Order: sequence, then C-alpha cells, then structure tokens
Amino acid sequence: MRMKNKLSKLLIVFTLAACLVLPACGGIIDTGKNEFAQTVLTGAIGDFNIISPAEGAADFPFSPVIKWQKAANAERYDVEICDRSDFDFTEPGSYMYKRQGIVGEELALAGELDWESAFYLRVRARNSDSAKLSPAVRFTTGADAAARDDILIDDFSVYANTAELRAAYMVLDGGNPIGVSLAQRPGGTAGDMAMRLDYDVSDWYSTVMTTVGGRFHGALGIGLWVRANPVAGGSAIEMAIDLVERGGEGFRTRFPLVSNKAEEIKMPFTAFTPHIDASSGFTKVSFDVRNLTQIRIALVGGSNARGACYIDDIKLLVGGFDDFNGQIDDFDSYGWTDFVTDKWLFSGNMSDSYVVAMNGVLEFGYTGGVSPAPTLERRINGKAGFDTLSVTAAAEGDHTVCVRFYTGTDYYTVILNDYALPPSSNGDPGDMDELLIPLSEFWFGESGNEGSPVTGGLLSENITGITIYIFNWDTSQGVRLRTWFDDIRLI
Repeated sequence: MRMKNKLSKLLIVFTLAACLVLPACGGIIDTGKNEFAQTVLTGAIGDFNIISPAEGAADFPFSPVIKWQKAANAERYDVEICDRSDFDFTEPGSYMYKRQGIVGEELALAGELDWESAFYLRVRARNSDSAKLSPAVRFTTGADAAARDDILIDDFSVYANTAELRAAYMVLDGGNPIGVSLAQRPGGTAGDMAMRLDYDVSDWYSTVMTTVGGRFHGALGIGLWVRANPVAGGSAIEMAIDLVERGGEGFRTRFPLVSNKAEEIKMPFTAFTPHIDASSGFTKVSFDVRNLTQIRIALVGGSNARGACYIDDIKLLVGGFDDFNGQIDDFDSYGWTDFVTDKWLFSGNMSDSYVVAMNGVLEFGYTGGVSPAPTLERRINGKAGFDTLSVTAAAEGDHTVCVRFYTGTDYYTVILNDYALPPSSNGDPGDMDELLIPLSEFWFGESGNEGSPVTGGLLSENITGITIYIFNWDTSQGVRLRTWFDDIRLI
C-alpha cells in the first residue's frame, strides 16, 4: 500500500495555490539570456501573437512549453491561463494560472494544468510605460498516462496512534456520538491498519469528516474498503458519503452495507446528488472533483443498529465504471443455495420471509402482513444508453411487488402488478413473462405515496442501486406469498 502524509500534502497544496494564483509569487524564468544586462525600454509596445499553442490546438501537453512572438519595446511578459474565456478566476470553480516578470519569449510549465481540459491563454507584454495583451488562444490538453492511477486519499498507515487519527477525522455535531479509533484491519496482515467506527445509530446517524487537498482532475468516482460488523442480533446499516466543494456545496450518495462481509465500494460521481443544507441554500447541481475539500462518511441505521464499522483505502478512482452492460442479474450463478451473496442485501422480518436461488430462478417469499416488508437491495454503477427495465417474473398470492431505482439520495418506484405480472403456483419458467417498463414511467417517491411519473427524471447513468420489495396491506393474511424472477436488466 502507498503511504501518504497529510501534513506534507497540505503544505504542497497551499504552496502551489499561492504560487499559481498570486502575482507576487511570479518569478523570472531562466532562458539562458543575460537578463540583468538588458536596457530599460519605454514607449508603445508593438503587436505580437502567441506561437504555441495554436488557436484550437488539441491534445496539447498538460506540461507544455508556451511560446510567443517578441513584442517591440517589451521588457517583460506575464502569462495568464484560465478555464474561462473572460479570465474571471473569481467565479466559483474557476482555475487561473499566472506567471509574471518573464524575460524572453517562452515559459515551460510543469504539471500546473489539468489533463483533458480546455484552457484560454494570453500573454501581456510590458515595460515601464505601457502594457499590451496578445490575442487569446483556446487549447485543450491531452491525457496524462502517468496520472491515470487511482488517487489515494487515505490508507491509514501514516497515523502512529488513535490520537493522530482523531485529529484528521472529526466527528460532526448533529448526530449520535461515534467512537473513532485506529485498529487492525479485519483479515489484514500485521500492521495493516484501518479506521474503526464504533456506532449506535439505532434512532439516528453519525458522521465523520476529513479535509483533503490536491489536484484531483480526472477522477470519476470514489472507492473504499469497508466492513460493517453489527452486534449479535443487530440490524444492517447504510452508509452515506458527502463530497463537499470549497464553496460549501455538498453532494451525497447513500447505499446499504452487507453485514459481516468485507466490501470494495465503488461509486461514480454521477451517483452523487446535491445535498441541500437549509442554512446555505446552495443550488449547484453537479459535482466538480477539482473543488473537493471535504469527505464526510455517515452511518445510518434503524432499530438496534449497533456495532463496529471498519474503513480503509479511501481513493478517488479514475476508471472502472464503464463495464455495466445493462444486466443486473440473471440468477444463473447461485445454484441450490440460500440467496446470501455479496451482490444483494436481504432485509426485513427474517422469521417470516426468505429468499433462495435455484435453477437460475430467484424465489422471494414471505407470510403476508409481516412488517417490515422483505427487501432485496443491490448497488449498480449506472451508465447512459438504457431507457427500459426488463423483468422476467411471476407471482403467487395477492400481494404487491415493487421495483425501486436509487439515484444517489433520490429514488424512483414502479409496481410490477400494474404491468400484467403473471400468476404462478410454483415458479415454473413457463409461467413467467417479460415485463418491459420504460424508465420514464417510474414515479418519484415510494409505494403508497405515488406521484406522477417524472419525464426525464430517472436516467440510467444516474442509477446507483436497485431494491425489490413485496408487501400486503392486509395484515390478517397469513398465507405464504411468493414472487419469482428469472432475469432483471436494463435495455
């Protein structure tokens, strides 16, 4: 595992920020010329243009050498690069690089620009009397192959003790108390450390927060290793992650954790939706990783949600989200076993509900009227290009079968019974039909609180998870109710 030093990282970030943005940090580039022997020039400065990059240049090196024409009567040059055509770097999220007092007609950069990004460049020629700007040029940088590794935020190897860890991870007010400690990673080798969170979120939630800084452009999502160990008889929990930008804007995603099992969580940034704080009232709708300053991790529970959660290897991921082909599950790989895997989380009233997979068919059943209704949940890293849910299923008994898609903290629901869900008495594949449900027909909200379908509201690239749940409002009914699924996918 790679080591990281938070203090060194912050010092580097602050030093770079000062030198890249503040004109006072601009220096003289050594061009090999005797710059101290130059004659002081005055008078009007002549016209001049930028030589490299050319206007509209693509795949320009992100550590380029910038060149421009010599301007008559110019003593020094200032270089300005911005991601806005008006060079207004005061706008939230904008980026500006400045270098002043350059002697000569070129400047070599060393990693100050983000890769695969659009920039605007202009050069100001000046002497003791006047100044003149060159025409601005627009260019885009190419890919940085060396920077395509995942960006490690924390592997918890740098902390000597719990006190150092607690100095880096603050427990936020507003939720239940939570214990933060440095601990051996379950199943890891000697010295492989993790952050341990001792939680009791039976009626609320708990949150820890850490500050980050760096050049994160190119990252597409966040990943972490996690293992949630409830106390004996304790209920499963969920995790919420907030990514906070430097302007205070926060973006959240939320997902269930499988109990007593190590998981590698990967969440694309498209899974994060604005988390509106009533006190701030911000309205930004999309997350910009270049502005990331805080990562907050919350544990959310229900009845008897107590235990210990271990977290390790927090990373920003540069890939791994393009492998979704629409297939959610065909249930062919589980065999004649109880349906307990790392893909689905089964919850509900365990004494009166069950789930098994056999012969490539999922059987999901319970005794009508139990509470809470049994559910199956699974994470999905959605992808654009799908507009319909395909479900091959059948049902026995008078009960309701729902499918819900999550998009970060929002969810969209549909009732399969509204689409001629066929009846069956034993789950015979011959009884099943394929139901085709456009994503545009999912409504925003949950069953029992149905709203109108939201056109364009549910987009496949924003999907982060799926839940299947069954229930019956008639609490007096005590017969076994069953639903079978043969295939669930997006098309």
